[in-house]
Amino acid sequence: MDPKDPSKYIGLDIDLAEALGSCLGFNVSYKPVAFAALLPTLQSGQADLVISDIYATKERAKAADFITYSKVFDGVLVAKGNPKNITGYQFFSTRDNRGREHQFC
Repeated sequence: MDPKDPSKYIGLDIDLAEALGSCLGFNVSYKPVAFAALLPTLQSGQADLVISDIYATKERAKAADFITYSKVFDGVLVAKGNPKNITGYQFFSTRDNRGREHQFC
């Protein structure tokens, strides 16, 4: 959302959606939904596409097709010269009492 006008959406995803609409000849409208409701909203036909920070996973791919439009590599800042020789991180995962997976590093 635009901090100067909370009724307006701004950002890369919005620009991309507008460009898609322009190229493919349709008008774009936005429907704010909770993150957990993104796929159900798409599956129920309440939305034609979802454009958000939603990563493609095997589980989500069972419910929808993903079109990868960007490959981003996350990183961290370290002190100049990297005095602690930080080269990366390793993930481990665990499941909570509801069976949901959580990843940590």
